[in-house]
Amino acid sequence: PAAGSGVRPAPSARLPDKYTDWTDKLANLISIDDLALFLPEQCLGYNLRLLAIALSPVALIALLMIAGMSLRLCRWRAAPAPRERSWYAEAALGLLDLTPA
Repeated sequence: PAAGSGVRPAPSARLPDKYTDWTDKLANLISIDDLALFLPEQCLGYNLRLLAIALSPVALIALLMIAGMSLRLCRWRAAPAPRERSWYAEAALGLLDLTPA
């Protein structure tokens, strides 16, 4: 630190391994980098991998919304002729069927 700045370095503390081993094992088991299952690291640069990892939750939610709409519309088509709702009302209701609340 610069003289006279009044800023002191923060103290550093590390917990014993018996407290942190299980969290390290859990972090290795549940890896955020599941993209490596589909695309090896050599196929994409760092920036594209980071972008794909960042957008994957959005893509998953969009996939769930499309699946919910599709299931609703399949049931709507199979229903007898005087249907309770219009197809677009069923599609709108299906948007939230499979998404987490």
